[in-house]
Amino acid sequence: MKISDNNSLIFYLELKRNEKHLASFPLCVDVMPISLCRRTENFEDIQLSEAAIGEENDMMQLQVFQTHGSTTTSVQSLPTIEDLAVDVSSCIPEVEEMSNETGSEIISFVSMNKIAEKKVFRNKTLVKKSISLYAIHNNFQFKVSKSDKKEYVLKCIDDSCKWSFRASRLGGTEMFKIRYMRNDHTCSNNIILADHRQATSSIVGECIKYKYVSTKTTYTPADIISDMMNTYGVSMSYEKAWRSKEKALELVRGDPTESYENVPKYLYMIEQTNPGSITRIETYDNNKFKYLFMALGASIQGWEYCRPIIVIDGTFLKGHYGGTLFTACTQDANNNIFILAFGVGDLETNDSWEWFLLMLKEAYDDVKARIVLAPDPKRKSGRPKEKRIESKGEQKQSTKCGRCGKYGHNRRSCQTPAPLKKKPHKKRKLQDL
Repeated sequence: MKISDNNSLIFYLELKRNEKHLASFPLCVDVMPISLCRRTENFEDIQLSEAAIGEENDMMQLQVFQTHGSTTTSVQSLPTIEDLAVDVSSCIPEVEEMSNETGSEIISFVSMNKIAEKKVFRNKTLVKKSISLYAIHNNFQFKVSKSDKKEYVLKCIDDSCKWSFRASRLGGTEMFKIRYMRNDHTCSNNIILADHRQATSSIVGECIKYKYVSTKTTYTPADIISDMMNTYGVSMSYEKAWRSKEKALELVRGDPTESYENVPKYLYMIEQTNPGSITRIETYDNNKFKYLFMALGASIQGWEYCRPIIVIDGTFLKGHYGGTLFTACTQDANNNIFILAFGVGDLETNDSWEWFLLMLKEAYDDVKARIVLAPDPKRKSGRPKEKRIESKGEQKQSTKCGRCGKYGHNRRSCQTPAPLKKKPHKKRKLQDL
């Protein structure tokens, strides 16, 4: 909701008055350097001087202006309480109507399921997109009978059909309320053509935008044509499918042109939420984007414990404006890749690389060389055991004695007396017999 006039302000105050929770309906105020104005007949035409602002009790101001070379002085008064009461009283009917809607839901997104009488939408654009989705889903078409800042009237494309729809502005706000809707259709099926007039690229983009929530999803214009025909029975050209894809990407990821305005805000929030982070942005003389650098505070702190070797690389970007992504990384103690900094430039040139490396040098100071020695070994008393570490799940094997054949000891620790050695039998030849 945007408070742009007295009616919007009064409606907002009614919302706050009827709401029990103080945290509901927060107010965001935009401050702009504009001149203070006071009321004459229109309450907006005559400017106050600085002297008149400081005098709180003085209700009069002299305005001097030139007329054909001569100076004329006119005296005009500030608005009295009676004048303000007249202005407010003229808005009472609209305020009463808006206050009746404080308990109802104000729809702030496109939804065909919210199309019903007495539903309130945040603005007219949401009403138009929602009713178009409703028409595509229910297989009918309509044409606009009247459309202006205060009213939006529709009727079926078939003149013999009685379907109609009417929405109008709620008071002096930008919100629109559905006043009347006749749902029954008497038109023939021949009116429902394959090329739906409500299936514009913007509306189709609303239908398919959930497909592009994940960056890994591949959803081509050919897929859009197939899904729109199978789901809604709407045929469309490849060009319209391509425009629908661009609209869906804009709805999910934002406008590429407008996103550059958020870059300084984004870098500021990184520095606030990640203490120690270093961000830089450079523009041309006409304030157009040129270079960007970002190094998170955690990366700067972790650099001291990584290997003192930096690997830099650059790759092209696939966005609307293209460009080059610069990266600098190293290896940590676990031999994993450790990202140090990111950079974005218009092109991969010597100037862009030089700027990125200068920013990298500014963010990461040289790590002092350190010599790490192993601790002094403390040998235990006695003979060290020669026993290897057993593997997980390995079965223990018992030692078998080579003398007695029993398990649990070896030949050296065997308690069985050694058998007497028998003299070998001497072989005699036949000649000796």
